[in-house]
Order: sequence, then C-alpha cells, then structure tokens
Amino acid sequence: MSHSQRCWLAYEKNHLLKHGINLNSLSQYGEMPVEYITGKADFYGHEFIVDERVLIPRTESEGLIGLALNFLIAKKEEQRSTFQIKFKVADVGTGCGNIGLTLFLEAIKKDLKIDLIASDVSSDALVVATKNMTTLIRKTDQARIKLLESNLLSDFSKQKFDLLLANLPYVPTDLLVEVDPSVKYFEPNLALDGGESGLNLIRTFLKQAQNFLAEQGLIILEVDARSPISRDSLGLESSWNYLVVNDEFDYQRYVMVGRQKVNELEKMIRS
Repeated sequence: MSHSQRCWLAYEKNHLLKHGINLNSLSQYGEMPVEYITGKADFYGHEFIVDERVLIPRTESEGLIGLALNFLIAKKEEQRSTFQIKFKVADVGTGCGNIGLTLFLEAIKKDLKIDLIASDVSSDALVVATKNMTTLIRKTDQARIKLLESNLLSDFSKQKFDLLLANLPYVPTDLLVEVDPSVKYFEPNLALDGGESGLNLIRTFLKQAQNFLAEQGLIILEVDARSPISRDSLGLESSWNYLVVNDEFDYQRYVMVGRQKVNELEKMIRS
C-alpha cells in the first residue's frame, strides 16, 4: 500500500485533530501510527508521551490495572490495619511507564499506597518513562517511584514484592510477519518478539521471580492469545499455581501466578 492509499480510521483522525495535526497533510506519514505522529497515547484515562523508543500502550493492557487494584484492595482488607499499608510493586518491562504509573495513580484514588519500581532493559525506554513520571506524578510522590535499567529482575536488589506486573514481549517469533505494518515497521522489535512460543522471556522472568515475590504476593502477566499456557510451558514449580484470565473480548490475555490456591486466585478477579 502506498502512502497516498492509506485509509485513515475515524479514531485516528480524531486523535490527530485532538493534537492539532492538519488532516490535509497526512500522506507524509505513510503507515506511521497516529500515536507516534502526535507523540501522545491514551491509556486508562491518562495521556502518555510515546515515541519509537517504546511500544504504544494497548487497550488490552488496561485489564492488568483492574486485576492489580482488586488484589491490592483485597490485601488491604485482609490486614484490617488502622495504619496506612504500603505495598511494594514492580512493573517489569515498563516501556513508557503506562502500566506502573497508571497503577500508582489509580492506587492513590483508592486510598492505597505503593512504592513502585519500574524497570526496563532499554535505557531509551526509561528516558520516555522518566518524562511520563515527571509529567503525570506529583513531585511530592515521585520519591516513591524508582526507574531501573534491568534485564528482567537481574539487576534488582534483594527484596520481596507484594505485586509483580509484567507486560513482556510475547508475540511468537513466527507470527511477527503477520502483525500490522504500522506495528512491524515502527514499533521496537525488542518489545514484541517473545521467542518461539511467545513465552521465552516470561519463563525466565517467572524463574527469577521466585526469589522476589512475597509469600502471599502475586504476579500478573499479559500473554499472547495464541500461546499455549500450562504449568510446563510457564516453567512453574509445583508450589506455584496459575490462573488464565480472558480480556473483555474473551481472548486469553492475562495470567495470575502465585502460591495461593487456584480458588483464591479466582476470588481476586471477582473482588
């Protein structure tokens, strides 16, 4: 498809108009995603700075926020403390920071307090995440957020987390050829390629996470709808359980992992 033949969708035109882009001069952008054209992407009601150093936030990833909030609210109610409980949370593979920073902001609305580490293997991505942190988070709260360059959990100091979130590269390598040109030719391959089954990085992350998750902590992952999810494919030890959760379109999308029994994990998504 040539640049002049691109069919612009209504939501794309609205996004461009919102950010002051002249619709009469669109041919110069070819297949470039509108979020890269404007440098902005909407996620869970917040506007994030994005460019070609980071993956564009997807609507599907918003489900991670709901699951995470349900878990933290349930944990707070379990403890029934009169003191402000502070949860330790890590967002691994943070990209532009949309998941970790959104959870931080939404937790404040729910009277939940979290200390957040947002990590990425890409120093370029962390530059973008830093811009979003300073733009979206009040200066008085920024001290509770640490941005860390790390290959998964390899560069984390020894500590235990109540919640580990990870939206890691999960597209099976052979299926990368099928993704839309606007993704294939513009978004960073480092943030897309999940290996043969789409689970390569996820398995490595879960193996590392055994040393970082609190006894009653929880891991929430986003996965490809086509990846074969099982105890074996995730590389889980017998003491760990998992639960697959579908997204709003009824596709396999999230996996919750922890030492809790499966029925306890199921209760969390109904909270």
